[in-house]
Amino acid sequence: MPEGEIYETIERFRRDLLRRERKAASEMVRVYGQAWKRIRAELERLHTEYEAMKARGEEPGKDWIYQYNRARAFRNQVLRELQTFAQYAENKVREEQIEAVRIAEEQAERLARLALGTPPAGLTIDWNRIDRYAVETMLGMTQMESPLHRLLLSISSEGAQTAEDTLVQGMLLGKNPREVAREMRRVLGTTLSRALTIARTETLRAHREATRASYQANSDIVAGWVWHSALGTRTCAACWAMHGTVHRLDEILDDHPGGRCGMVPLARSWADIGRRIGSDLSGVPDSRPEIETGVSLFGKLPPEKQIKILGPAKYAAWKDGKFTLADVVGRSRSKEWGTHRYEKSLAQLLGTENHPAE
Repeated sequence: MPEGEIYETIERFRRDLLRRERKAASEMVRVYGQAWKRIRAELERLHTEYEAMKARGEEPGKDWIYQYNRARAFRNQVLRELQTFAQYAENKVREEQIEAVRIAEEQAERLARLALGTPPAGLTIDWNRIDRYAVETMLGMTQMESPLHRLLLSISSEGAQTAEDTLVQGMLLGKNPREVAREMRRVLGTTLSRALTIARTETLRAHREATRASYQANSDIVAGWVWHSALGTRTCAACWAMHGTVHRLDEILDDHPGGRCGMVPLARSWADIGRRIGSDLSGVPDSRPEIETGVSLFGKLPPEKQIKILGPAKYAAWKDGKFTLADVVGRSRSKEWGTHRYEKSLAQLLGTENHPAE
C-alpha cells in the first residue's frame, strides 16, 4: 500500500463512503424484509387454504393454483410489494447521490491541495465550486423517468413474474405453498441483491462524477486524474492493474458495478501553474506525490498474495509469462451500467474464449 498523506486521506474517504453505503444498504434490507413478511403471510394463507381443502377429503389438483385467479392475485401482490420497495430504494439512492455529490466536492479540493503541496510564499490557490444541479442533471437525478427509475421498476416486474413462476412450478411438482416459500425467498433475494448493487453503483457513480467535475472546474491546477484502488487481496486483478494509470479529465472512471476505486488528482507542477498565471515558479520544488502503478506493486507482493488475487491457475499462467497483469483488464458495455472494466477469464487471456464486445 503506498504511503503518504494523500493516500491515507483517500483511504479514509473510501472508508467513510463505505460506512455510509453500509448504513443505506441496511435500511434497504430492513424495508425489503418487511415486504417479504407480507409476501410470506400470503403464502401462509394459501397454505392454510390448501391444507383445509385436503382436510375436507378433497385432493387439490395440479390446476388448484390457477383456480379463482390464485396465481395471478399472488403475482399482483408481489408486484405491489416490490414496486413499493423500488420506490423506497429510488428515493434512498437519490438521497445518497445528493450527499455523495456534496462530499465529493469537499474531498476533491482536499486531495488536490494535498497533491499540490505547500504553495510558494505569497501565492493563494483558489478552488472553483461546481454547479451541483448540472452534475445531478448529467447523472439523470433530476429526470422523472430516469434510467435508475426504469431499472428498479424492471426488476420489480421481473421479480413478480419469477415469484409467480416459482409458486406455480412448485405446486405442479406437488409441493404446498409453505414448501415453496423457501425457494421463493431465495429467488426474490436476487431482486434485493440487484437493488443493492444498483444503489451502490449509482451512489459511487455520483461521487466519482462529482469528483471529476470538480477537477474539471479547476483544470488550471489539476491536469488529470489517477486511478486509485484499494490494493488488498480481495481487490480484483483488473483493479490492481488499473491502479496508478493516468487519465484525462474528460475520461470517466468506469469501474465494474459495485467497485470502489477512486480518483486521485494529477496536479500540475508549480512551473506549469506559474506559466499559466504569468509568474516564474520554476524554482519551486515539485512536491507532487509519486504514484507507483498497481502492476509494479503487484510484482512486489509475496506469491501467496498474488495467488489469492489471481487464483492458482491464472497465477501459474502469469508466472509462465503467458500474459501480463495489464492484459487482464477488459472493457465491456452493458445496457444497465454503460462501459465498465472487468477481469478477463483465463480462457480469454489464453485466446481460447471470445472476449465480450468492447
